[in-house]
Amino acid sequence: MKALQRLLTRSFSGKMLAVKRVTENRGKRTPGVDGKIWSTPVAKSTGAHIPQRNASSDAFNYVGGDYTFNGNRTTLSGWIGQLEDIYLQTYLGVEHKGSLGSWSLAGILGLYDAVEDGAHLIGDVDNRALHGMVSATKAGHTFSLGYQWMFGETAFPRVFANIAPLSNELPTYDFSFTDEISYQLKYRYDFVAVGIPGLALTARYGPATM
Repeated sequence: MKALQRLLTRSFSGKMLAVKRVTENRGKRTPGVDGKIWSTPVAKSTGAHIPQRNASSDAFNYVGGDYTFNGNRTTLSGWIGQLEDIYLQTYLGVEHKGSLGSWSLAGILGLYDAVEDGAHLIGDVDNRALHGMVSATKAGHTFSLGYQWMFGETAFPRVFANIAPLSNELPTYDFSFTDEISYQLKYRYDFVAVGIPGLALTARYGPATM
C-alpha cells in the first residue's frame, strides 16, 4: 500500500488527478496561492509539471567523452556538466555488449554525483545516484533486471521534470527521490521478429523502498 501511495502522489497521473480535484470543485474560480486560475486544458497540464525547485541559469557547460574498445563491445564514459549557479554534476559509466550462445547480452553501470554550484539558486544539492541494468535478448524477447540507489541529502537534480538518464525511469515515475532504492523487472517483445516492425509489447514490475 505504501508503494502504491508513493506512485500515486509522485507520478504524473497522480498530479493530474490532484489538478482535476482542485479545478473542478466549488472553488475552481478562486485563485490559488500563486494567484492563478487553471481554467484551460493547457494551464491544467502545465500545473502538473511545476517543479519542486525552480530557477533559471545563464549557462549550461559540459565536457567529457566516451571511449569504445574491445571490438566496439565496451564503452567507458566520463562527463562533467555545470548548470551555472545551480548545480554541478559528474558522471562515470561503463556499458558492455556480448553474447552467450544464441542470446545477446548487454549491461550498463553508472554513477552520478551532484552538488550545488555558484549562487545556489535552488539551495543545497547533495545527490549520488548509482544505477545499472542487465538484459538478455533472443528472437524478439528481451528480459531485463535493473537496480537504482539514491543516496545523499537531496533528490536527483534534472533540467526537465520528466526526463532523467536513469535505468529505472518509467513513463509515470523515476524512483529518484532521496534515499530511494528501486528494482525493475522488465520484459519486452519486439514484433519485428515475426515481420511486424514498429510494434512492441512491454511489461514492467518496479518495487522500491525509501
